[in-house]
Amino acid sequence: MALLEMVLALAVTAAALAIAWPRLALVVADAHLIHTGEDLVWQMRIAQAMAATRTKTAEVDLNRYVGIYHVYWGPNLVRTGHFDPGVTYRDGYLQMQTGRVSYNQAGDSQTAGIVRLQAGSRALDLHLYMGSGLQWLEVSP
Repeated sequence: MALLEMVLALAVTAAALAIAWPRLALVVADAHLIHTGEDLVWQMRIAQAMAATRTKTAEVDLNRYVGIYHVYWGPNLVRTGHFDPGVTYRDGYLQMQTGRVSYNQAGDSQTAGIVRLQAGSRALDLHLYMGSGLQWLEVSP
């Protein structure tokens, strides 16, 4: 009897997991996408603040199709960031056809446009504005 109960419990658990798995995978992908987007925004804000408070420029360099980015203060590498698993950046959304966002000593940026991060069919847009260097996130429909 105990063996039959255990097999029945395993069958019910497997059926529930099979039903819930696709939804759980979407939730995990969304969490990775949001975490990567928020991390990238904060690194851009830190680069902007470093440039505005010091005498050197700062830059965030998004490497195309690789899933990493670099933050520079002047010629010095400050941080290498990694996108979460499954999150990609497709080049071509930034104006001026560049993957580099640089900030001058006033904290202003000469790069504007949208950085689109994707995880499967989901997308998250990071909007950049020329001049102020303002950044904000928006989930794409």
